Amino acid sequence: HEPENEAVQFSIGTYQVLTSIGKGGMGEVFLAYDTSTGRKLALKKVRTDLLKHPQIKGRFLREARITCQLTHPSIIPIYGINHEGEEIYYTMPYVEGENLKQILRRARRMEKQGDKTDASIASLIRIFISICQAIAYAHSKQVLHRDLKPENIIVGKYGEALILDWGLAKLTETKEDDLPSNLNTGGTRIGKVVGTLSYLSPERALGAEASVKSDIYALGVILYQILTLKMPFNRPSLKEFRKQLPLEKLVDPIEAAPYREVPR
Repeated sequence: HEPENEAVQFSIGTYQVLTSIGKGGMGEVFLAYDTSTGRKLALKKVRTDLLKHPQIKGRFLREARITCQLTHPSIIPIYGINHEGEEIYYTMPYVEGENLKQILRRARRMEKQGDKTDASIASLIRIFISICQAIAYAHSKQVLHRDLKPENIIVGKYGEALILDWGLAKLTETKEDDLPSNLNTGGTRIGKVVGTLSYLSPERALGAEASVKSDIYALGVILYQILTLKMPFNRPSLKEFRKQLPLEKLVDPIEAAPYREVPR
């Protein structure tokens, strides 16, 4: 079974890389064709512009190894890790679908236009429960995700929900990364505070280490978005967030989105 109607960009090991499907802070994900098994899969490799940073390579390999330890229906499994010379990459299933950020954005746009959205609270809560169960499982294995947000949750064509991108994951007993704080990879800034501002718990913003509670806080923010299609807080910068911290007020989801029929 040769790859249908898609030009091969380049080959790496037994894989023919067809197209880029996403770029993150450390890696780039490609749709690839595995010549040994005759199937399409996703291949993630260290971004070419970051290969000269040994810290990035180490973190990338750690991400793959941590993910390999997690076996759960809502956590993307890894097929194999390859380390050939300069190239470091790993392979995983290719899941066709949309990420939760795209789904929420479309629902918000449709509601603004007065159209009925297919992203009902009931359907989104099913996704949310799957994600909560996967995070509970990861925590039972002493793994923190540290970067939970809607774009890291993919919803497949048949309703399956999977957590992607364990690039900032860490084992609970290890200390924070000692990567240089001035190293910016274009995604999440690599430094003392890792994660995305909107999903960052207040204690993390003030310099405390990540914990089970900080992952749960991020889940809370995602739940608020599911209920209201809005963000609970506006945080333009880390400096601003720290300053506004004592003044942040959570608006009740029922008040924030009266038209969404938020269950009491």
